[in-house]
Amino acid sequence: MTYEIVAAVVIYLWLSVCVAIAAHTRGKYAANWLFLATFFSPLLAGALLFALPRPPFRADDVINGIPYRRLPKGEVEIFMGGPVRLASIDLLKG
Repeated sequence: MTYEIVAAVVIYLWLSVCVAIAAHTRGKYAANWLFLATFFSPLLAGALLFALPRPPFRADDVINGIPYRRLPKGEVEIFMGGPVRLASIDLLKG
């Protein structure tokens, strides 16, 4: 294999992982989008991902005027113009 082919494969896989990460941040299953991007095209999957609407933010409760929802593994997501993930709810309590 030449270096150009190896570089093209690495870039293709890197773009597929970027699509999966973008899908995860939009509330979609990253593994499904990684499969889609890897076996079809990262550019096609990315365009499809960004064409789909984001799911609405649904808060579980409000602390100090900040709406939040609990995520698995103890994480917390707040909405401040866009979703922001925090390691724990203790960061909201002041």
